[in-house]
Amino acid sequence: MVRPMLVLMLALVALMLSAWLASFFKAATPAPAFDAPLGQITLAQSQLRTAPSKAAPLTLGQLQRWLFEADSRDPQQILAFIEAKTSHLTHEGQHKVLALAQRYIAYKAALFELADGKYEAQFTAESLQRQLQQRHQLQHQFFTDEQVESLFGEQHQQDYAAIERLQLRQDSQLSDTERWRLVEAQIQQQPVATQQAFEPSIQIRNLSHQINRGGTISRDQLVSEFGEQTGERLAQTLDSQQRWQVQLTDAKQQLEAISGITNSADRQQAIDELINTFEPHQRRRAQALLGLLDGSVQ
Repeated sequence: MVRPMLVLMLALVALMLSAWLASFFKAATPAPAFDAPLGQITLAQSQLRTAPSKAAPLTLGQLQRWLFEADSRDPQQILAFIEAKTSHLTHEGQHKVLALAQRYIAYKAALFELADGKYEAQFTAESLQRQLQQRHQLQHQFFTDEQVESLFGEQHQQDYAAIERLQLRQDSQLSDTERWRLVEAQIQQQPVATQQAFEPSIQIRNLSHQINRGGTISRDQLVSEFGEQTGERLAQTLDSQQRWQVQLTDAKQQLEAISGITNSADRQQAIDELINTFEPHQRRRAQALLGLLDGSVQ
């Protein structure tokens, strides 16, 4: 029996997309406070779109938001935008923010030139390590060691953890089960926010693994695992896939009988009638899986 795992996984990913994105951005927490030789730079919490309770340190995330909100490629326009955003600071504090922002803008431009058109042919842990090393070298050209650690330290930890997971997944000496077990163990060692970001992926992996083993999954199990709304939709998706599989298997058996019809016109009519038993949106896919698109049944 053909297992339409690809279609099922696409459906699962679509259903989990909103939760996945929300969790991902939770994990992408701002880098540590910038408190390098330029001094302690703080912004009002209201500038960071949070509760106006106390001053908060300038972060990589804030610099990135400013560049996005400035909506310009002109460095002077971007700096003017940031200057307006930091008008509440003292003259000295604003000067330090703008000095750091100017370095960051120059770094982003150099990073773009470094990556422009230079992509590895293969997506491997080794190729990613080379790219990260180039990026780290570039960071040290624009920032001091203390600034690199303050601005990019957490990002570096996340990058190296991702490479470690990729190395595990690409280890051909391990079975698929062993690889996934080690990846899950590595995720459990990460910060809580990172673990939460991977929860949807782990849930989908466990679900597909159970399906691949031929196990049955009840609606209650899905609701317990994914919540009421998502679990219900997944149950409907699985039920639809099961009905499709039964219909496709039956069609294959009928097609074998049809192939014995000697008259070509009668044979084609029987094939058309068989395909029309599928829903309109399923017919093209059914023709492909039954080998009818290439005219194999003549």
